[in-house]
Amino acid sequence: MSYCRRGLDGSDVYIYPAVDYIVCDRCSLHGGSTHQERDAAGMLEHALEHRAAGHHVPDAAVERLRREAEPDRDADSPEERLGDWLSDRAKDGEG
Repeated sequence: MSYCRRGLDGSDVYIYPAVDYIVCDRCSLHGGSTHQERDAAGMLEHALEHRAAGHHVPDAAVERLRREAEPDRDADSPEERLGDWLSDRAKDGEG
């Protein structure tokens, strides 16, 4: 699902996820060529460059990119969950 589409919600840009990249299609900052970033953080920066140039990028697109660029830091990583599980087993005399 795209982050935003040119012409919808007043958007001046079309940004969508692809297999290995996030794409800004027919990017006006790059002479109409396709601009690609490997991650949401890079595309967030690019979207903000569009805004700085006076292009409308919907708030929802920027917020989605921001959420994806900065995942929930309170969520436990798999390593932390494994460590908690092993600790609990040791406390219960199972480890």
